[in-house]
Amino acid sequence: MESVRSFLAEKLWDPEAFKFAAQLNTVLLVVFWFFIGYYYALSKIPFLQRYKIQNKPPYPSEKLVRECLVETLLNHFILRPILLYFTWPVFKRFGAEVFDDVAAYLTSVPTIGTIAFQVAICMQIDDFWFYWSHRLLHHRSIYKYIHKKHHEFRHTIPIAVEYAHPVEDFISNTVSTLLGPFILRSHLLVLVLIVCLKLWQSIDAHCGFNYPIPISPWSVVKFMDSASAHDYHHSHNVGNYGGYFMFWDMICGTDKAYKEYQRKHKLRKD
Repeated sequence: MESVRSFLAEKLWDPEAFKFAAQLNTVLLVVFWFFIGYYYALSKIPFLQRYKIQNKPPYPSEKLVRECLVETLLNHFILRPILLYFTWPVFKRFGAEVFDDVAAYLTSVPTIGTIAFQVAICMQIDDFWFYWSHRLLHHRSIYKYIHKKHHEFRHTIPIAVEYAHPVEDFISNTVSTLLGPFILRSHLLVLVLIVCLKLWQSIDAHCGFNYPIPISPWSVVKFMDSASAHDYHHSHNVGNYGGYFMFWDMICGTDKAYKEYQRKHKLRKD
């Protein structure tokens, strides 16, 4: 028995991996639940109800929301820390690091210009991968086996953002987010910033409200994948496959149905 413990301690225990998993998971937890609380609080403010996108049933059932919440908590507090621990060698290979001395760590931080440039590039890499992987998941031969789970939410709500099949979560969500920082071998600060921005944007896209600036910065330009665009994707299950932006939808014509819907909706309002 002692030999088994020694073997496990020697082969499986890695203090550096533990520290990395604990640090990154803590940041992700704080960012995720902060924005979940932020958008939940906004949804309860009466004068902001004018920005609600859908006002017709069927709304998500209590059972579905409860399942989503339980799955999210399980992922955040058990599965993700384990995955981060065992994937530390991959992160390390692509430039990630852990730190004990904050002062020493800050001396390695890139310039603001480098951070801004890499974030911009990472967003475009994310958009490319997310669009094509997301569109692939909508192919009729595989949709019902993988992506259909996420589309159980016809009305988007913030907590639904991570309610997905594990295959989708890896291929479409995780890879699209990490591919840019890995290709660029970005500093850990840039990687964390990208992950946090993606979390914020994704939660905003699922919030069910088309909030204006400054409440939400994710509709600052017309071709961003705003909450209204992604809500249409959920309610109509067609087009709008983009991530941060809708460039690829515009290029490939997968935003035509959404544009027509907007045109008819505007005519009805006029």
